[in-house]
Amino acid sequence: MQRDPTTIVRQAIDDGLGHRLEETDLAEAPVVRAGAYGRYEERPIVTLPTSNDEILGAGNTGVSALNPEDGSSVQRIMGDVYVDVVAGTWADCKDLGEDGEDLDPNAVRWQLSEVAKDAVAATQPGDLRSLEPIGGQDLLDDDEGGDDGSEEPVFRHQFRARFIRRENRG
Repeated sequence: MQRDPTTIVRQAIDDGLGHRLEETDLAEAPVVRAGAYGRYEERPIVTLPTSNDEILGAGNTGVSALNPEDGSSVQRIMGDVYVDVVAGTWADCKDLGEDGEDLDPNAVRWQLSEVAKDAVAATQPGDLRSLEPIGGQDLLDDDEGGDDGSEEPVFRHQFRARFIRRENRG
């Protein structure tokens, strides 16, 4: 049975952060999990809020190709797993450094996103035909503050992990 692409990407990023934490200024690796991030949860965090996929070149039949070994139908499916690297606010990055120093959330965002993208790029696809990071944009959430405007902006980076997989349809 094939593993879900979101699980594969989550594991790749979690492993990458575990093995390459020294490439960041953080003392501890952040949590990596499926689902959207919440404004008030502990940060930094890497979340995988959603994914999508579509059948490639299937035309009216829903079949992308025929298996050369037995003639069974095959579907090639391409999709994206969305990755949200959330460094947090200035307050979230207080005392997070290796020696307890305060960190710049913009730098944390950049460091974590680079390690996460590299981890996706270095992953052997396994159940997938291919896996690669696509695009990316830095975000600054500053519109979710309270009525008094006292909320600090949250530094985030989003990118997609593009995959192609093949499913035999029998």
